[in-house]
This record gives sequence, structure tokens and C-alpha cells, in this order.
Amino acid sequence: MVAKQRSVRNARPEDAASIASLWRTFVRDTPAGDERPPPSSPPSRRFRELLGKPDHLWVIVEAEGLARGFVHARLSMDDDGVPVDPFVEIATLVVARSHRRLGLGRSLVLAVERWARTRRAATVRLVVHDSNPGAIALYQQCGFITWMRMMEWRLTPIRRH
Repeated sequence: MVAKQRSVRNARPEDAASIASLWRTFVRDTPAGDERPPPSSPPSRRFRELLGKPDHLWVIVEAEGLARGFVHARLSMDDDGVPVDPFVEIATLVVARSHRRLGLGRSLVLAVERWARTRRAATVRLVVHDSNPGAIALYQQCGFITWMRMMEWRLTPIRRH
């Protein structure tokens, strides 16, 4: 089933509260140990800092008139601001649990793809946790392949916020 009355649009400054709410719910619903600790700067603060910068994309997906997901992506740049083997990284993609597997995540990924092509990026990359089979399936259906494995050695316990 696909969510009806869905709209995908670029985020606006007034979306900060919706992004923060979706992020808090995502962090709360993630089992301890399955996820890296949330960044020290919540997405809503990063959102306000980065909205409108040409190397960052923030997109909202709405269903039933409410924000049900968002994606933040960025174009890779070197220290001089010149693209080096340009690629776009999906930094954060969140869909409300109540609206998963309805096509909203795919809509967000496709919005990133379109934006990446306008930036002449050769690839889109992301990190997804092995403990998230739904997201892995979504990304594979969109055409992502596994080309590297990231490993982590935790020297201190994760602090949950």
C-alpha cells in the first residue's frame, strides 16, 4: 500500500520543529546498542545552520498534511570547496514508524538522487546499520550496493539522550 496524499518538498525554516520531533521519536524507538549515539547537535539545530547552503539538501515528505519523514544530504567537498570525485552522502533519513513501508522513504531517496544529478555527483552514499533490515531492503531496491563495511570499536558505553 502507498500512502495517499503524499507530497515531497524542500524543507523550509518552519519545518525545524517537525524535523526535531521526527528525530526524537526515531532515537526513542531505536533499541539501545543498535544505533550510534545521536549527534551532539540535534538535526533541528543543524537544519537551521545548513538550510539554504548549496551543498546541503533538506527534504520533507508529508502525508495526511503532516511531516512524516525527512532526509538531509550533502555534497562532498574538499577543504578548498572544490568537489573531489563528487558524491552525495545521505546523512540522515527518517520516516515515522507509522508510515514506513508505504513508499515515503523511497520518495526521499529519489529526491536525493535528482538533487545529486543536478550537482553532477557520480554516486550517492550512506551508512546503514546491519540491525536495520527494512532500511537495507529499501536502499537495495533503490539500487544501492554494499561496497564497504564500516566497523567500530566502542571504548566507552553509548550514552542515550
